[in-house]
Amino acid sequence: MAQRRGLSLLIAQKRNPKIDAHGGYMLRDDDTFAIVFGNVGYDFSADLEEIEAWLDEADEEGSA
Repeated sequence: MAQRRGLSLLIAQKRNPKIDAHGGYMLRDDDTFAIVFGNVGYDFSADLEEIEAWLDEADEEGSA
């Protein structure tokens, strides 16, 4: 789902207590390399359910 939108799913390689408690993922725009989701408060702050919900919402906005 992310690839067809031109996004890459990034996974934290170095763990820390915040990431271990919640998160571990970010989405990056492949053209600009800007982080588009998963960096609020700290890098890799999103979990997979949040990534999926963000992509679903973006798909709904794009088809509206």
